Amino acid sequence: MFLSTVFSVFTLFLSNKLHGC
Repeated sequence: MFLSTVFSVFTLFLSNKLHGC
């Protein structure tokens, strides 16, 4: 599903940002 992919990418981006900080 498109929404599922968007959510997965968003979570990955957020996690990466949190780890980067």
